[in-house]
Amino acid sequence: FGVVLCCTLPLYANTMEWTGMVRWTVADPWLRAVLTALASVPILRYLWKHPKVREELEWLRRGSLLHWFALHGLALPLRVATTSCRGSALDARLTGQHCAPLHCAVTAGSARSVSVLLHRDADVDVEDARGHTPLAMAVAQGHEPIVRSLLAAHATNKGDAKGVTPLHLVAMRGDALLTTLLLEAKAEQRADAKGWTPLLVGCSDESRRDVVPLLLSARADPCVSTYGKCESPLMLVSLWRDDLGAQAATSLLSWQADPTSVDRFGQTALHVACRNGKCSVVVALCTGGAPPSPQDNDGSYPLQALCQCMAAQPDDPGLVDAAAAILRADSMAVSRLDFGDLSPLHTLCLFAGLEKTSPVLGLTVLLRAHADPSTEEDGGWTPAHFAASAGGEAATAMLATLRTAACVGADFWASLDLQKKRDMSNRRYLARRGGQHLIPETERHAVLRGDVSLSGVARRITTRRSQRVVVLVGAGASTAAGIPDFRSDMGLWSQEATRDLFSPHGFMADPKAFWRKATDLFSGRRPTRLHSLLARLAVAGVLQRVYTQNIDGLERLAGVPAKLIVECHGSASRALCSADRAHPVTTAPSSFPDEMYEQGEAWQAPACSTCGAPLRPDIVFFGEPLPETFTLLSGKDLKVCDLLIVVGTALSVYPVAGLVQQVAMLTPRLLINSEAVGVWRESIKSDVNYRDVFYQGTCDKGAEHLAQLLEWDLEEVV
Repeated sequence: FGVVLCCTLPLYANTMEWTGMVRWTVADPWLRAVLTALASVPILRYLWKHPKVREELEWLRRGSLLHWFALHGLALPLRVATTSCRGSALDARLTGQHCAPLHCAVTAGSARSVSVLLHRDADVDVEDARGHTPLAMAVAQGHEPIVRSLLAAHATNKGDAKGVTPLHLVAMRGDALLTTLLLEAKAEQRADAKGWTPLLVGCSDESRRDVVPLLLSARADPCVSTYGKCESPLMLVSLWRDDLGAQAATSLLSWQADPTSVDRFGQTALHVACRNGKCSVVVALCTGGAPPSPQDNDGSYPLQALCQCMAAQPDDPGLVDAAAAILRADSMAVSRLDFGDLSPLHTLCLFAGLEKTSPVLGLTVLLRAHADPSTEEDGGWTPAHFAASAGGEAATAMLATLRTAACVGADFWASLDLQKKRDMSNRRYLARRGGQHLIPETERHAVLRGDVSLSGVARRITTRRSQRVVVLVGAGASTAAGIPDFRSDMGLWSQEATRDLFSPHGFMADPKAFWRKATDLFSGRRPTRLHSLLARLAVAGVLQRVYTQNIDGLERLAGVPAKLIVECHGSASRALCSADRAHPVTTAPSSFPDEMYEQGEAWQAPACSTCGAPLRPDIVFFGEPLPETFTLLSGKDLKVCDLLIVVGTALSVYPVAGLVQQVAMLTPRLLINSEAVGVWRESIKSDVNYRDVFYQGTCDKGAEHLAQLLEWDLEEVV
């Protein structure tokens, strides 16, 4: 039977090479023995040693004849081969990738092969190593006939390891037909691990606009937002091409999308549209009821953001129409001041002065709405001062336009000193940044009961007012363990050779050098007092999460539960295959035999047990993205955080450093560091500081002091 099938196989696959007749035979032990016996034939010996044949034989070694037939779209041989196959035999997985024959048939785009396997009762929802189902693979490739066959066999909208469902994938393709098929099959619109629903995916790019009304008609939630960035559908469509964005925004608002929802920067969709100069979108949002009154985290209103665009493009009538739409929606928008007491008129003149432009059209529309050119901002300047800073003809034109304002008289202009120096201290802005001045004083005082110190923080913990503590740990936390930090004069980055090792190209250039350095740095290190404090917080049940920028794994060694740790930059204690991350994760080498140096013995860097490729550390090299757990958990954790502790970091590496700005305004923040960094540089000097505590000293000293105030013995958890 094998010989007959081998001879007739080319009749069913005219594109198949002669060498392909040998490929599938090794999948059967008996045929493999026959092939070995015939190895004395010269042509067979040649084929056996041919690199292409050896490659295919290796592929078959990891799979089966069914996989090969399915991958090459050979439906008739597949039908014959599966005559006596049922159940698990049809769903056998390919070694490494764990894909079944049905995956292979979908990859080949062979609807006939898919039908054969489904007719033989193959598992329609079988998953590969990454959780991809045949339906997900079919929609990703746009194979409509195969999608119909799979849905007819009751394939489900099952998500992969990252929560990405087939409906996400068709939304990503912008394929209206496949979206309709999935929705008719009752596919649920779930969010993936990052909070992206199919609707958000469809709204993220204007090329996907055809799927948006279909998803909305199927009752997609128009008020949903992503984790972390908190982007809503309205915000996403506000970045589309102007006319398309306006249509999409109008549609979303008709489905009750929330125009007041804000992202992590406090911006509404109207802020986003104004900041990007999307004139038609601004008009559509204002017409649909989007309020121009919310401030973002920097205190800016939508109209002020639009004024920046008008300063850069002074002759664009569309921007002027957008400003007029905002003023029609809210006449008070022209007089609202940001945290630095800048009005829209200030903002327009300020940026016009920087751009050296003369936005007469924009000035005119603001003055008609009764903008006051005599108002002074935080530094003591009026809009006229900013206009004069443009110099030349631009300044002359703007000042002439400002003089037409009906709300100020000649006395103001006669007494105006355009040479007045501006106060650059920004006192009022710094006191209001984030909107803290809008919070009643009684509520601000209640945060630390007026005790803005380490003892005030300790009292919140002991009285259980803080039960969801989030800790951000930097390299300074591990220096007491003998591990150098990164950016100090004696840090790791002070040596260029060491810095290069922690890059993808540097590691691949010399894996042995990296592993030697890693074992020297991390082998045998023990947790510090600071790490013991983290473990004690976990024992007390008040630790929400630890976000560590370190790769030494000392938090785990100290006893902090793994589920409470987010290793933002990975861990050097784990090793991955550098060629295929689907291969098993292993433990990194914990030591390097010094005697090998002395005896001159060759030492090989650790290699993958599956494929032999070099093992790389499970860390984030320069230029690589942060792990998904960071995005998934940080947004949720910071919403419920009631105490933020930052330890041993310069807050110079984003996006981790940005977490400090994402906690609520009534959440206290403690910094334990050798110097004030980030928001603490200014906030601790402010007379109105009510929540930012700074302990200056080493991380261990700060941990010991806080533990004493809490009456905790750190020796118990060391």
